[in-house]
Amino acid sequence: MLTQLLRFEGLYHLKQPSFIIMFLALFGYGIAINADTLGVGMELLNVNSPYRLSYFIALTSVLGTFVAMIFCVNSLLRDKDYRFDGIVGVLAIKQRFMSRVIAIFISTLCVVSVLSIGLMLGLFAPDLDPDRLASFSLSNYLWPWLLFVLPNAIITTSLLVVVTLKKQHAFATYIAAVLLFIAFWIAMVFIGAPISGSMVFIDPSIVNVFALLDPFGTSAFFEQNQFWTPQQKNQQQVSLTGALLLNRIIWLVIALAAFLYSKKIVLQHSPSTENSMPLTPTKTAQKSSSSTRPQRIQINTNSNSFQYHLNTLLALLTIEIKQILNQWSFRVFTVLVTVLALIGMLMAIGTFSSGVFSGSYATTSLLIGYGTEAFIPVVTAFIVFYSAEKIWQEKLLLSDSFIDSTPVASATIYGAKLLSLFFIPLFLITLHIATSIIFQISNGYFRFEMTHYFSLYYFTAMPVLIQTVLIFFIQARLASSRFANKYLGMMISALVIIFLSNSSGLFGFEHPLFNINQLPSLLRIGSDLVGYGDFAIKFHYLAAIWSLLALIIACLTIKKWNRGEWLSENKTLSSNAINKNMPAVMLPVALISFAIFAAVIHLTMPQSNDYQTAQQTLDEQALYERKYKQYKDLAVPQVTDITLALDFYPNQR
Repeated sequence: MLTQLLRFEGLYHLKQPSFIIMFLALFGYGIAINADTLGVGMELLNVNSPYRLSYFIALTSVLGTFVAMIFCVNSLLRDKDYRFDGIVGVLAIKQRFMSRVIAIFISTLCVVSVLSIGLMLGLFAPDLDPDRLASFSLSNYLWPWLLFVLPNAIITTSLLVVVTLKKQHAFATYIAAVLLFIAFWIAMVFIGAPISGSMVFIDPSIVNVFALLDPFGTSAFFEQNQFWTPQQKNQQQVSLTGALLLNRIIWLVIALAAFLYSKKIVLQHSPSTENSMPLTPTKTAQKSSSSTRPQRIQINTNSNSFQYHLNTLLALLTIEIKQILNQWSFRVFTVLVTVLALIGMLMAIGTFSSGVFSGSYATTSLLIGYGTEAFIPVVTAFIVFYSAEKIWQEKLLLSDSFIDSTPVASATIYGAKLLSLFFIPLFLITLHIATSIIFQISNGYFRFEMTHYFSLYYFTAMPVLIQTVLIFFIQARLASSRFANKYLGMMISALVIIFLSNSSGLFGFEHPLFNINQLPSLLRIGSDLVGYGDFAIKFHYLAAIWSLLALIIACLTIKKWNRGEWLSENKTLSSNAINKNMPAVMLPVALISFAIFAAVIHLTMPQSNDYQTAQQTLDEQALYERKYKQYKDLAVPQVTDITLALDFYPNQR
């Protein structure tokens, strides 16, 4: 029985589009890694050095969290989603549980492990510098696989399985995966890993503590080799000692405890008990039904009027926002974002530092710079989930046919859903401003730069809002295609956002107009004295053109909005005419505006923003060296005294 179930579960995962896409993505990433010197100091190392291979294999194993998340939701919740749990719920509970957990683990392990195969095949690339190739050693690939990939697959599978079984909700699994990733990132920041910046704590004992708290062991890996020379990194493998050994033992024990607890949850599950609930109405239901009185509501049924569409939009938007606010998951998410902001504020005033870096004033610019550093990636991650919820909620409740038959325009439905998603970052920014002001008051600082605070609604929210339009478009198109799958849409939209955020200079395209929605980050640039200065000019230009692109995407989404077969056959419905006329007018206008504005930016950016390509920068450096090399042996003047006079004119900048 177990073998047959395991074979079924394995084939189920292998045939999922999400498995195929993630498998090919990591395989291609493994090949592409060798084509570039990614990572700090990697240009000094061999392509197949032990450190470099361990670096990428260890970091990529963290992505197994989101791989396991998708597999857990697809496998453990599919009976509930398809109303099939009442049939299979009493059949071979132990065998079903074991087969699904093993299949999730093996599928996750296969997807993450394929990176190592890609790294091996990438060595055969024709344009690879042979001087950066060392002799091939299989142990350089197997050892980090044993230290990171295999244990991390066990850890993430066990923890996410127990959360999925306990909560029986996809968002709970999503929250757990994000929390694991945040724990990893916080540990990396506090130990000063190469990908996260300088070290926050100086005390080695505290660094060791955070190396143990990382569930993936990557912080312990960087803690062990933080002082290695390039020669050591080219020859020496990481050893299973010290903090890394303790980290692996602690988290594997936690994984074992989680697995045993999840097994206990399954054994305690009794479908017969759940289905034996009395069918009598509750007191609350009886009370509500008895107190309900018919009310006369005046409804404007003229679906051609602007007032009708406006009232419908406001009514739908109110419903959509209330659904978000009433979800426990949104409350957890709000607390999570607030905690991350408070950690950044504490870092800003030097709570975790010592010496000259401690005791800073809680100025507005400091709190904004540090408190909102993780805002965009974290909020974007949750927008990916909430977009899927908004698109699929009617289909899962089997009410999509009813909505399709109403005279409400697709633009109205789309606008309500999109604006409710816009509400999430705007609400969180408002909460962040209130938290920052309370934090300043608690630290005895009463100079509130409200203009700087309100600028967050533009400089911080704009990139998220543009990404929201793109995410919603991708998931809406997939939902109406033959590959319609809620979690596949989430995964593809997340991959697109990650790709766009790392596409600068890819394939030789360096101009800002080729880097979609890559707006300049102004987090650490803002000042309480002059604000963002001239740095904001480039942001204004790019924000305007990517907003026009978002408008084009929104028009395409409305034009391709799926309203079912009934609406497509009804040619006289007024809302159907609106669905066609609105994009037909706005789309050409947006396209023409986008083209004109792109041409203006292309012509004016080199002069107004000193834009240069990478090759132009290298040419100027080479010219500088040839011109001034003759003076390299001359004495260099040294500054002995400085007399400085400052006159501040804030209004004139």
